[in-house]
Amino acid sequence: MEDEGAGIDIGAVHHIELACRDQLEHTPENCEARLRLAWCLFLEAVHEAGRVRGVSAVVREMKDRGAQARAPGEPVREPDRLLRECLKHATAVRQLSPDPNDHVMVEQIRTLLVESGQGDAVRAAQAEGDRILKELTDAILRSG
Repeated sequence: MEDEGAGIDIGAVHHIELACRDQLEHTPENCEARLRLAWCLFLEAVHEAGRVRGVSAVVREMKDRGAQARAPGEPVREPDRLLRECLKHATAVRQLSPDPNDHVMVEQIRTLLVESGQGDAVRAAQAEGDRILKELTDAILRSG
């Protein structure tokens, strides 16, 4: 018998994502909300990537049978875009949060992405974060 409660409720994840975005609108320095948002985006990206693979397999199978190849549904959001945004928020937390627990959580996200073949995206996000931090530091030093 299959445990129906074993999966992730992607609707609940999306609801948490929206709540985090709302919090960040009012308190952009809130690293806890930013880290929760990064995890939500990560989960949504994994979910969407699975849907894309599933839809692709169905379309391939239908083509192999000579049937009309119509996808049963399009992904709502692009997994790559979700992962890039996830990394943007994770990198911000890594650079801004003084909490070592936050840094551990960010490294977990980064490790999962590297191990799933997204190392280039992780390195690109880090380089972008470093560039932004340098520009900000330079601006602060020039103004002082």
